Amino acid sequence: MDKMEEESKVSTDVCSLPSWYSKFKEVTIETKLIHLSMDFIQYLQSDGIVLPKGCELPAHATEGRCDSNSDEDGSDWDDEGSSDAMRPSFPQLVKTIFESIQELGGSVFPKLNWSSPKDAAWINCDNTLRCTVPAEVVLLLKSSDIISDTIASLIDKSGQDSAFTLCLRKWINVHPSGEFRCFIKDKRLIGVSQRQISNCYKHLLDSIESIMTDISCFFEDNHISNKFPLRNFVMDVYRPCKGSVLLLDFNPFDKAVTNPLLFSWDELNRVAPVLPELRLVDPSSGIQPSQSVASRLPKDAVDLATGEDIHKLVDLLKIQKKTED
Repeated sequence: MDKMEEESKVSTDVCSLPSWYSKFKEVTIETKLIHLSMDFIQYLQSDGIVLPKGCELPAHATEGRCDSNSDEDGSDWDDEGSSDAMRPSFPQLVKTIFESIQELGGSVFPKLNWSSPKDAAWINCDNTLRCTVPAEVVLLLKSSDIISDTIASLIDKSGQDSAFTLCLRKWINVHPSGEFRCFIKDKRLIGVSQRQISNCYKHLLDSIESIMTDISCFFEDNHISNKFPLRNFVMDVYRPCKGSVLLLDFNPFDKAVTNPLLFSWDELNRVAPVLPELRLVDPSSGIQPSQSVASRLPKDAVDLATGEDIHKLVDLLKIQKKTED
């Protein structure tokens, strides 16, 4: 087994936000990490969406919200209609979430370990993951298939409630044109791709040199490769303006779980170039389908096509290997 294969086994855990946040908190989005009990995890796995006691959606938050109590899916969510006796109670957690939101400026977006409930953004009236009260955080987690899959994989892996961490990240308005995915091989930055490949941002084509300078300097000046424990990994960053770069996330350097965007994994696995290459969507090269449309497709099809479900794809690869053996 080579080094890359060995690293792929542990890369998912290492890329989990709670695993790397303390090392990089000075160069990433401010985040509050909250331990989740197994009782709350079991609540997230239960049927229906009845919000816990003390989790009330403000009036403005329910205006325009997609009501899953419709006949289309047969499910229901309720923050006031159910009697208090029927509603679960997590007073300390609700209090901690509320305080964390206030400390982070009043707006956050949630993650569970390495996963965000992006497939449930439709349930928020603005179609984003922005949350201002605990009820919105809980509703997103409870409505997300991605979060459900993450919980299942963590339970299979450890069976302990210590494995579950709610990550509340300070909300920032991110313009898609400023997002980039960076590929690091043997501790060296080898490639950078525009993150949102469904759009062509012409102003980026005029800023190639400054974009690469900013990202390369960020990578070197903050000793990213020395601080991060893997030799091969993927890093998502946000460049809001010239001279400013913010770390967003880490992902495994693995074709089964991470989208190479404007590169191919065959290219990335070849001998690394002397200098990193930046790839942007060019009007003449064609534009990729929007990933937001994927939420309207059958979930299994999206998982397998995009590599968004880490553990499902890893399990499939293991099954394939056993078959070949």
